[in-house]
Amino acid sequence: MLVSGFMVPRDKVYSVAPTDPIRDIGNIMANKYVGAVVVLSGTEAVGIVTKTDMTRAFMEQRTLSTQAQDIMKKNLVTVQSTMSRDEAAEVFERFGVHHAIVLQGTGAAPGAFAGLISAWDVAREVVLDSKAWPWTRPTTSGQHGPFPRRE
Repeated sequence: MLVSGFMVPRDKVYSVAPTDPIRDIGNIMANKYVGAVVVLSGTEAVGIVTKTDMTRAFMEQRTLSTQAQDIMKKNLVTVQSTMSRDEAAEVFERFGVHHAIVLQGTGAAPGAFAGLISAWDVAREVVLDSKAWPWTRPTTSGQHGPFPRRE
């Protein structure tokens, strides 16, 4: 399975602007059941805020008006949409993170922000492949996994 077959596509990724307050990020995470929010400047991913970053901000006694750019991770871990599931898993292991920004591997805008994957997404794909054995699942499904997103 390619990353493009199970990533959360760009139009379904929850995002904020660098100047948005962490109050908004907390609301998104709590109400949409997500563990990370991508920080966009225009159409470019410039950072990511995870539950860990929010916990750290709480422990540092940051105010709810603190801006996303003040707590976001700026050194983004990225994968290509054309990578295999196992190649993406190696990236998570190498960098010790739980989320990666997906960049368009081919097409009209290679290198553009295409979506988001988590270690959970990779693990789910491994389980689905093991359930499918001895049959082979398609390498791309065109959707984000078999489970609907909670709204």
